[in-house]
Amino acid sequence: VRLHEGSYRVLVFNRSQDDFGSISFYGNNFYNFRAEAKQVDTRMDMETKVETRVIIDAPEELASDALEYFEVTEDMLGNYKNKNENPGCKSSADPYVIRLMPGKLTKKVLIEIYVPGMNNLRSAVGLIGNVCEGVYPGTGQLSEEKVTQQFTFDKMEFAPGSPFDGTISGSCNVFGFDRNLSHLLTLETLLADGKTRTKETFETEPEYILQENGEILIRIRLTAKKLPDVKPEGVPDSGFDVIVDEWGDPEESEIPL
Repeated sequence: VRLHEGSYRVLVFNRSQDDFGSISFYGNNFYNFRAEAKQVDTRMDMETKVETRVIIDAPEELASDALEYFEVTEDMLGNYKNKNENPGCKSSADPYVIRLMPGKLTKKVLIEIYVPGMNNLRSAVGLIGNVCEGVYPGTGQLSEEKVTQQFTFDKMEFAPGSPFDGTISGSCNVFGFDRNLSHLLTLETLLADGKTRTKETFETEPEYILQENGEILIRIRLTAKKLPDVKPEGVPDSGFDVIVDEWGDPEESEIPL
């Protein structure tokens, strides 16, 4: 990098601003430059009439490192010599090297829910409350705004020996996950008939697991209520049906032997 003489602040992160699909960047200086979720919807709960802001697409992994003060002096300016004027001329100034080691600003949350009646499930979506909307890469400070984050359960695994019950799991990156706050989790499902939907909300007790690479994995394990039995969409009727009448009045009759 060629820089004019002066004082600089340096901020690097793991992709260019345009390479992120679900993160937008705002701000015009080192301290107010922030990363936020790109798609946030406002939803109204028809029962409570409370509005909730929901991140639709979880952010990709974001990592950054910063240097708040870096001085470029006159003796560093040898890299400005025009080599075309004198091809044999080399700068006498030694190169100045800055080593930056970006650290992750996002954390991974893994959610596992044991679901009785999972054979009736077509798809499932989760929503986690009280996550941060964004982060300031220059300082690592999290934004004060708290939102709900949506994610998809993309894995279903039946329990050994059971054709009915099993575990669904999904994961997502979050900007911030405050241990001192409660994080309600809502499970919304669409069942195999293509029309029945269920909704269940859980209190969570997240586990914070230190991994070998030094990162923290946040894991949430829950057990859901049994899903109702439904007929899978598109499965034709067998053509057989049975109607059982109620018991009538008793009648006494002699049976010839």
